[in-house]
Amino acid sequence: MDGLGGNSPEKCPADNVRALFDNGWLHLFALDEAGRMAWRYAGDLQWSAM
Repeated sequence: MDGLGGNSPEKCPADNVRALFDNGWLHLFALDEAGRMAWRYAGDLQWSAM
């Protein structure tokens, strides 16, 4: 298959993107309703308040 949902031994592209954040290569922030940074992605699908 083509790796886009088929039977591919490769990891899902979303797993590769998640690894960039989990390993500290990229940072992800969430804004509150006023547009201020309120949450930071802490890795392993966890968020921490700022």
